Amino acid sequence: MASNLTVTSLFNVNGIVAVVTGGGSGIGLMITKALVANGAHKVYIVGRRKETLEEAARAISLDVVIPMPGDVASRESLLELAEQVRSDVGYVNLVVANAGIMGPRPLKTAPGEPTPTISEYRAHALKTPMEDFTQTYAVNTTGVYYKLGYIVSGSIGFPAAVINTTH
Repeated sequence: MASNLTVTSLFNVNGIVAVVTGGGSGIGLMITKALVANGAHKVYIVGRRKETLEEAARAISLDVVIPMPGDVASRESLLELAEQVRSDVGYVNLVVANAGIMGPRPLKTAPGEPTPTISEYRAHALKTPMEDFTQTYAVNTTGVYYKLGYIVSGSIGFPAAVINTTH
């Protein structure tokens, strides 16, 4: 078997620069820990909660993990984040588009309860403000599109990869 198909070759992150949105908690935090444990040079973690990001960086490595408070649903915020990475290291090898929100909750029943009727579902759905759906798409879809445009655009000439974990 060719040596470039080994696990260590295929999943090698040694020396890379990564940006992980939602990197301060949940799946993003685990991705950040895995990148650092496997030799990433810098991992920029993006999220709305500054304290959560700073706590994650302290717990993992202040030399490698760089907290960047920001909002992936804001064009201005993404431009600022991209500029910070550009001025710090000049490129990105990996963007993990992990930030995401659940959005409006579907109508659920307790185990053993009857399935809701169409009328009950309709009433529940119409109570949900349209802004809730709009915000969900702004983070989970539009944010991913613009992350790629702003963050990866500074990586011309460098190998870059994108992983999307949002739903």
